[in-house]
Amino acid sequence: MGANADPSMERKRILFLPADALPLGLTRSYWLAFALARHFQTYYLRWTDPRSAALARRRSSGLDSPMAFSKSLLGLTRLESTRPGEGRTLQLVGAPVALNATLNKLLGELGARRSARAFNARTVRRLAQRLKADAVFHGDGFYYFPESLDNRLPVFSDIQDDFDAPESATQDYEYVYGKCNFNKCRANFAVSSAAAERFGKLMSARFQVVPNGVHLEPFKTATGERIAALRARLGLSGRYVISYIGTASHMDQRFVLELADLLASGMPDATLLIVGPPVAVRRNIVAAGFVDPAEIHAHFLASDLGICPAPLPARNFIYHSVPLKIVQYGAARKFVLSVPNRWLEESRFPSVRMAPLDARLWVEQLAALRERHWQPEWDETWRRFDWDSVAQPIIDAVRSSL
Repeated sequence: MGANADPSMERKRILFLPADALPLGLTRSYWLAFALARHFQTYYLRWTDPRSAALARRRSSGLDSPMAFSKSLLGLTRLESTRPGEGRTLQLVGAPVALNATLNKLLGELGARRSARAFNARTVRRLAQRLKADAVFHGDGFYYFPESLDNRLPVFSDIQDDFDAPESATQDYEYVYGKCNFNKCRANFAVSSAAAERFGKLMSARFQVVPNGVHLEPFKTATGERIAALRARLGLSGRYVISYIGTASHMDQRFVLELADLLASGMPDATLLIVGPPVAVRRNIVAAGFVDPAEIHAHFLASDLGICPAPLPARNFIYHSVPLKIVQYGAARKFVLSVPNRWLEESRFPSVRMAPLDARLWVEQLAALRERHWQPEWDETWRRFDWDSVAQPIIDAVRSSL
């Protein structure tokens, strides 16, 4: 049992409905459940996410979505496995889930969302009853799963992203739908102050900010020998490593290729390490592809600098985000160059610089960051982003309701 675990609460059961079913450890939903699992018996719903299959390939397949739809819809209600370690009780569960993406082709976007949510509401009711849940946490911000328990149990929600979308009949429906759901919650949470402000106005509800965090333990225990072996395996020994570690949606590939071309002459000993998305071949680019989430921390530690070249203008989605990778670079004691971001502007981290997507300017900024040295007092800044610390408001809200 964890040092700060509350024995009287261990029997309380939380049904956690995540925003995705990607490999465990990649996204905010998993880490919020991970934090809750230190204090409560936490049941984490899994289904087949079409993006999971695409992560390991250079190109997605047109069959990914319909295959995932079929597997998710026909999934059996079952206990799958327990995630062990650190005194946490996190149980994976499976159940039938309807994904609206495939239904779009048959019913249109609005019809698909209505139908999928009606189906998923039944799944939540059955799961909550079968698991004898004491509370339900909607990590999806009600995108997949509507509140359907009619106040029989305490309900909580989390918004992990803002959105960019044109006004449409679907958006009008979403505003009404959101107000109905968020106002049934004991507490609502959002990843950033910008998202909390915007959703608070749209949904006429209060949102508390819980930023993204980092699991610090792997960063503290990784050995220098292990990191050197990783660099050697990737062909990075003796190179100055500038890395991007994340998803394709947060990387402007055209810009990265332009940056690589300029670095070839401006910083000839540098290599761009790209972990996650596929990228075109360049002599000074190493594309590591998808990496097991359990090994991600080693790639941050194997870097000398980090970059966050998110595509623009996804104004709300990118600018209002709290990128997980920024916190992970901080835990690894690495400097980062990022596109402008409101959270970074507010926080003014000394290890992070921002610049618009201008490749020549980025080469200059990277060269300047290369000359800087990490200050030990900065470590405390990033220790405060340990998931158990940043999720404490959620833990307190659930505990007070139970």
